[in-house]
Amino acid sequence: MNATEEPITQPVIAQRVPLNSMRRAIIERVVRSKRDIPHFYIAQEIAMQSAQELLDELRATHTQQRLTLTHLLLKVVAALLMQHPRLNARLTEEGIEEYASVHLGFVVGLEDGMIIPVLHHAERMSLLELAHRAAELEAGARARRLQAGDLTGRTFTLSNMGMLDIDAFQAVISPPDAAILAVGRVAKRPIVRDDQLIAAPTMIATLSCDHRIADGAHAARFMADLRRTLEDAQLLKSTLQVWPERV
Repeated sequence: MNATEEPITQPVIAQRVPLNSMRRAIIERVVRSKRDIPHFYIAQEIAMQSAQELLDELRATHTQQRLTLTHLLLKVVAALLMQHPRLNARLTEEGIEEYASVHLGFVVGLEDGMIIPVLHHAERMSLLELAHRAAELEAGARARRLQAGDLTGRTFTLSNMGMLDIDAFQAVISPPDAAILAVGRVAKRPIVRDDQLIAAPTMIATLSCDHRIADGAHAARFMADLRRTLEDAQLLKSTLQVWPERV
């Protein structure tokens, strides 16, 4: 081997990407999360026909505000967390703190990392208010002009990778949350309905939980309610507190 040649056992560096402040923060957070938080995961496949139909109605009726599936999911999750306070909680030296308000984070993927803006008091917002505020925060995240207050106080997080054509994934809990909900794309999959095998739109949701704060029963009850709400048109309308003919 010529002295100037690289040993064949060593990879050739194409480029070295410096660690910016965002990537350093992500590294610190995920290492701390996986080191200190005992994660457990539960997954649920949810029929999405009713949710899609209602979302289509809302989009057709209320055109001045862009509505996405993420907005619908944020609204449903905010409402359900009021019924499942153990997942809207933090572990402190004094004990487990369950919160009376939902400060709901949602992951925004950026070219060089990710950021989690927070919808404060999300349980108080209508679907349209939530969609408007979420759009403001996402735009601010992409323009790198969010304030510190837009990123603090979070009690739960939603991460949606469906727009990236991902079926399902397990998200890493972002401290100090008790849990994070990861959702994949809505796609036609085989399901059994009335003893018949059919193709229908479904979504796979995976809940990551901090086992120091929540147990399997807490997580299972939340996921059962999430599935029931998204699959039942009337229950979903009631949860969203908006009806197409009155939007």
